[in-house]
Amino acid sequence: MPTYHAIIKEANSCFGIAIPEQTISRLEEIALRAEFGSELISTVVNASYGKGSSSFDDLSNARAPWKEKSQELEFIMSQAYFNLGVKHREAGNLVESFFYFKDAYDYGPVDPVDYVDPKLRSKAETQLKELLQIQDLPSLILDG
Repeated sequence: MPTYHAIIKEANSCFGIAIPEQTISRLEEIALRAEFGSELISTVVNASYGKGSSSFDDLSNARAPWKEKSQELEFIMSQAYFNLGVKHREAGNLVESFFYFKDAYDYGPVDPVDYVDPKLRSKAETQLKELLQIQDLPSLILDG
């Protein structure tokens, strides 16, 4: 079973090297583990709804760090998806590339985080527009 810290360590190790040196199998493994870890944490959080006699504020405060950990793993998954999109685009697998960039866009952080490219969503959107040859369209990412 993937643990939070093991996933973080593996992602940092992989993302610390240039994308051309990363392997598809390693990126797929990181994405899979990060997704599974995020889902496991979310399962625990979801099970807490409607349980106990604590106030809404107390439960919200208690859930916040759990949700944060789950979201961190989603962001790692998103970075792995982006890198997979690059790898597949370079190999000429444009359909696979499109869907990896789309997933990176979907799961990427809205606000910057330490361990993921702060412009990940924007870069994924740019790649999608290039693959579709619609670079002239405005960005769907709106700041504040």
